Amino acid sequence: MSGSDEVARWSALAGGQFWLKTNTVLDNRHVLANLIACSPDTLRVVDAAILKGAFDAQEKALADIVRLQEESAALQVAPQALDPLQQTVATVIQAHLNHPDVDRKRAIAAITFLILSD
Repeated sequence: MSGSDEVARWSALAGGQFWLKTNTVLDNRHVLANLIACSPDTLRVVDAAILKGAFDAQEKALADIVRLQEESAALQVAPQALDPLQQTVATVIQAHLNHPDVDRKRAIAAITFLILSD
């Protein structure tokens, strides 16, 4: 069923008037446009409770967007958990840093690689 068919069906069921009072998000622009479409001479009556609810929903959405953005930024800054095998290899290399047969610069580079790799 297309969006316009769905709007027409709901509009007919509601006696030509369709009031959206659910907590669902509609993301089909065609359906949304058909829901709010009316003729130029249609009287506009806005229920105060619905109007207040719209602004409350907007505030919740904005707060959620800000929270998700802050969490995303925090995750980028926070250290990543190492795989246990990576931690073990880094520890073994670190334990052998002072051994005369180990190239210290290469060992430190290997530890850095293990710690910083995803």
